[in-house]
Amino acid sequence: MGSSENGQSDSSNAWWFPKKKTVSMINDVGPELDLTVHCKSKDDDLGTHVIPYKSFYSFRFKPNMMDTTLFFCSMTWKGSKLNYFDIYREERDKDKCSVHCSWNIRATGPCMWNPDKQFYNDCFPWNKP
Repeated sequence: MGSSENGQSDSSNAWWFPKKKTVSMINDVGPELDLTVHCKSKDDDLGTHVIPYKSFYSFRFKPNMMDTTLFFCSMTWKGSKLNYFDIYREERDKDKCSVHCSWNIRATGPCMWNPDKQFYNDCFPWNKP
């Protein structure tokens, strides 16, 4: 990495290093229903988190340099079966959310924020078991 005149690191020379990303999940499964999520990657287990209705949980990470980063989550709420979804998949998401991926979690499946439409309209079904 290069240095600027004041001795600090010049980040313009570090364009090849992936920037940190944030993934947020908003609980929209239904009033009075807590959403329980457990997210993991190949290398990290983020633990179990309970998200009250209309609240959110988020985490940050740095994608790997091989464009293969994957975070997957199990999600459940009262009266539901255990659902799974790839909440961040590099090949699908790297261009859709450059630094922040925001998801609205519904009973029918997660919907990603679409900055062009200013709405959560990029919806996906749950992963098949």
